[in-house]
Amino acid sequence: MKLATIRTADGRTRAVRVDGQDFIDLGVEDLDSLLVGAGWRARAERSAHILPREYVRGYAPVVMRPRKVVCVGLYYRNHIAEMSG
Repeated sequence: MKLATIRTADGRTRAVRVDGQDFIDLGVEDLDSLLVGAGWRARAERSAHILPREYVRGYAPVVMRPRKVVCVGLYYRNHIAEMSG
């Protein structure tokens, strides 16, 4: 099952199940809202409302409001050696 958050023609976002070329509306504004509830998998599987293609403007970030951002500063071998010495 492929899940995504999309941008819509009216400037909002919607959580969808991507099924081939179709975007099936899951009834919430983003995946965060879907995944916090119990039974999200059943809800995503049984939803059947296909959004019109002209309504979908593109993909939005999967996580709209991240609770944590993790960064690693050791990208390059020279930098790692510099930090070790």
